[in-house]
Amino acid sequence: MSGRIDEVELVLVPVQGVIIHPHGREFDRDAALALDIHGIEKLFLHVALAHLPGELHDAVGDRALAVVDMRNDAEIAKILACLCHAVSQNLSYRPILYKIYENFATAIEIFPPICYNIGMKLPVFLTQTPIAHRGLHDATHPENSLAAFENAIQHGYAVETDVRFSKDNQLVVFHDAFLTRMTGQVGAVAECTAAELTKLHLAGSEQRIPLFQDALACLSGRAPLLLEIKDMPGVPADTVARAVHEAMRTFSGEYAVQSFQPAYVRAYKKLCPEIACGILGSGEAMKKSDFDGSPVWRIKAFAVRNMSLRWAEKLDFLSYRAEDYPSPALTSYPKTKLAWTVRSQEEAERLRPYVDNVIFEHFLP
Repeated sequence: MSGRIDEVELVLVPVQGVIIHPHGREFDRDAALALDIHGIEKLFLHVALAHLPGELHDAVGDRALAVVDMRNDAEIAKILACLCHAVSQNLSYRPILYKIYENFATAIEIFPPICYNIGMKLPVFLTQTPIAHRGLHDATHPENSLAAFENAIQHGYAVETDVRFSKDNQLVVFHDAFLTRMTGQVGAVAECTAAELTKLHLAGSEQRIPLFQDALACLSGRAPLLLEIKDMPGVPADTVARAVHEAMRTFSGEYAVQSFQPAYVRAYKKLCPEIACGILGSGEAMKKSDFDGSPVWRIKAFAVRNMSLRWAEKLDFLSYRAEDYPSPALTSYPKTKLAWTVRSQEEAERLRPYVDNVIFEHFLP
């Protein structure tokens, strides 16, 4: 599979079997990416292992390929510049790239759109399956409850839900930073342990706040998942991304990740480049409570209103407030667009020309 753009030829090389390093080390891998670049012999980028200078032999064609020393920033930049050029020319290809190692760190900062999008295939549900906001909730199925998720599954919808940390750093499913609205209790989610939270009933029902792992067990293999990582002031983005990624190892099926907090989705994208990640945005004037009481909420509110589209350009999709469609800026965004939160069929019909999918509640699209 190859394509030529000016002086750049990209070739996908499936490597079946064993790739042998001349020093005797063997690596059992299933994919590699080779690049033919004008003026350079062969550059071979094997993405699944630490890169060493020398020669490797691919098991398919038994050709010796020069290995780029991934400790050389100039060579990294040269390869990614070629990829950047090819992608900018709309070359249609899907490199097999599953992992980005730490020795890509410099290159990631130089060419973030390329590193973020290589190997990512947009999940079908993001454009084809209506997404139930916090599950398919109603008077008998509280939002973000296992019952609401089961209800969405039975109706054939994808599920949008929220995740945040408890006091003891367990992931729980709960939208608000504070407990009052959904449980009648006083206090913040972050001030309670997971054991304390899972005892609290939702909206006076028998349903309780779920652990994230229990929500995943309910949804795995049964419904696609759009996961919002909630803003958690003071929690490092890498910590959040790694915790969510570890939990998602148990999940089977399509999923995507979104957040109002760009650091979270950037961290998740670096960790999992093959997963679709998007930014949430709104043209609405936002309040301190929208950012969990963060002392820098005004800065965050400004960023959400004025920078979401810029961040979205480097990610895979944009999830924007329904009332803000249409607008010239949103119309010009070239990637997948979602609208939240849509609350009637009439609103869904109004949005149809402008968005690829809706995140809905209070009706059945």
